[in-house]
Amino acid sequence: MKAMIMTGGVTNMEDLSFVQTDLAEKAAWDFIQHEGKGLEFATVNPVGVMGPILGNDYSHSNVIVRQMLEGKLKAVPKIYSDYVGVRDVAELHILAMIRPEASGGRSNCSHRQK
Repeated sequence: MKAMIMTGGVTNMEDLSFVQTDLAEKAAWDFIQHEGKGLEFATVNPVGVMGPILGNDYSHSNVIVRQMLEGKLKAVPKIYSDYVGVRDVAELHILAMIRPEASGGRSNCSHRQK
């Protein structure tokens, strides 16, 4: 194996998942530094990811939309969140694998549309 790409996430700083993602990424960078033996490494950190769902297991990004569509919410919550398309995240993964300048970098992907 020549390269490794890690997918993390950009989440709410008060959210426990932010801490978990941050710790996992730090551990991966530490592993590369001490044990990677020349392995190239990059991270892709998307915000909420939306796109076609291929199975019955919805990501946390899609759960709120599913609940609204199924009428499980009594009101539409006031949510401020950025989202990015799953195809864009996939393209960023490919670029991180084939572009030499991606090695050692972090790619945060987000798009806000008003």
